[in-house]
Amino acid sequence: PKEISITNASDYENLLEQKGKVIPSFEKRKKIILNKLRRKIKLDFLMLQNDLLEEITALCEYPAIYEGYFDNKYLKIPNECLITTMQKNQKFIPVVDSEGKLTNKFYIVSNTPTKNPLNIIDGNERVLKARLSDAEFFYNFDRQSHLVEKTKLLKKIIYHNKLGNVFDRTQRLIGLTKKWGVKLGLKSNQCERSALLSKADLTTKMVDEFPELQGTMGKYYSEFSGENYNISIAIEEHYQPRFSGDKIPSTILGSCLSLADRMESILSLWSIGIYPSGEKDPMGLRRNAISILRILFENKISISLDDLIMDTAKILRFEVKHNQKFSQIKSFFVDRLSNILKEIGYSSSKIDA
Repeated sequence: PKEISITNASDYENLLEQKGKVIPSFEKRKKIILNKLRRKIKLDFLMLQNDLLEEITALCEYPAIYEGYFDNKYLKIPNECLITTMQKNQKFIPVVDSEGKLTNKFYIVSNTPTKNPLNIIDGNERVLKARLSDAEFFYNFDRQSHLVEKTKLLKKIIYHNKLGNVFDRTQRLIGLTKKWGVKLGLKSNQCERSALLSKADLTTKMVDEFPELQGTMGKYYSEFSGENYNISIAIEEHYQPRFSGDKIPSTILGSCLSLADRMESILSLWSIGIYPSGEKDPMGLRRNAISILRILFENKISISLDDLIMDTAKILRFEVKHNQKFSQIKSFFVDRLSNILKEIGYSSSKIDA
């Protein structure tokens, strides 16, 4: 309410906290948030990843915890939509029950401690209701047509002005997934169908609103459309791993589709002169290469890296055989592999050998 005079630096933290209601220490604020949550509920029941906790801590000067609820009817929407809305948009903490199922309860970390928080809770619940109503509308709208019908809309989405649209890219993914899948003993029609539908959810309203749900919504819409379970899982898994340390696909079909997606990305961009240089890698090609290598050796995929490169180059009509480009691409992968093996704990001499 008024200026605070601080005569000694050593008084700064105490005065700011007592008179200004601002806790300067980030770690102290984080600890207070966790302690206040513990008084209300077991932390095991909270969907509180460290990233969300850090963000909430950074947003609050003097945290207070309040409990909110949303209408049970919204639990019919896929959980990922609800969780994304609560965590990403509103910075709320979702709550699960003892079986790990999402509930309609959530926690708000507010910057306004008050004895009567009803207005704060009501305001946050109204904002969340509006967002969940949007999600419900998107979900119902998207299900008005089957997933396969959305694939033709991919022709309107440009992949790259030199590489055509996403539908063109899907045709390349079909060829690669089928070739590698059949080699590993998978059914040709399942490989073809999973690749055809893999990017269809990019045309949906839900993914337009929540881009991070691509693949996840493809799985749900595929199931709704009556597609084979293996295909639905592969659609979701082909985006894995999404980040460093994330899980890799659990199925061979998901692995083949993921390999096709990432190999096509690396070689198609390489073919038009886009590749990492120095620290710059705007298209995430290094991340894709690491993901490919992880899938190959963690899932014991018996296809050689040379074949992956040559098969992809052939489908792109990108001439790499017997020339410098093949060596560059191979070295690009080998450098990534060397880093992975160092992280696992192998010595430099073994890796060089």
